[in-house]
Amino acid sequence: MSRVDKIENKILELKNEIISLTKIEEELWSYHPNNPDRIDVKDSYQKIKDNIYDLELKIEEKEEQILIIKEEGDLSDPDWKGFDHSKNPHKEN
Repeated sequence: MSRVDKIENKILELKNEIISLTKIEEELWSYHPNNPDRIDVKDSYQKIKDNIYDLELKIEEKEEQILIIKEEGDLSDPDWKGFDHSKNPHKEN
């Protein structure tokens, strides 16, 4: 790698760091006391906690669905081993 490439890479790293810090700065400004349109931290915090709880409940429901399907056997799954799909006793040969 040439000296110019190294310097260009360093410039790119620094620009990426600026982008990252700018995103953080914008997020912090949303909650900053001097921002007339600031977000209420307590309200926002509770909304996030509520959303997390709702998502956890949805995950539990989906996991229960998977358990039920595994216990009953997924008849829509052609790889399910509970029925030999190659032999159909109701089909005439």
